Amino acid sequence: MSYKIITASILCTALMIGTTVTDVSARHKKHSGEVAGAIAGIIALGLLGATVGRHQRDNEYYEPHPALHPDENAVGNCMHHTTRIVKKAGGHYAQLDNVDKIEAKPNGNTVVVFHATGFYDFGSKQSRVRCVVKNHRVIKFKYN
Repeated sequence: MSYKIITASILCTALMIGTTVTDVSARHKKHSGEVAGAIAGIIALGLLGATVGRHQRDNEYYEPHPALHPDENAVGNCMHHTTRIVKKAGGHYAQLDNVDKIEAKPNGNTVVVFHATGFYDFGSKQSRVRCVVKNHRVIKFKYN
């Protein structure tokens, strides 16, 4: 997939996120600006990374997108891995539902905790996933 198409997809997603976050913030004024900003940041990181990961679904390994933050690429890498697992199990695709946590560790690992849904002929299955990425590769992956 060309970087122009991926970049266009990312920009469209970012515009959609901006509209959604504004609407959510208006309905939940009791939250402080910092909390709303942090939540919006995690949502944006998850969606942008998942978009890139989805575009690379046919590649054996995830290739980090040069325009994305390392956290975004970590989410993309984890969703790429999720999609490959779903496909190997006979599924059609995987969808990112939400990101609970993205944490860069001092040892160079990035831990991503998220919920994703795999879609199969028989229906769908949602899982909570804990994925660890180091040097642009998934080194640990656990789901339930």
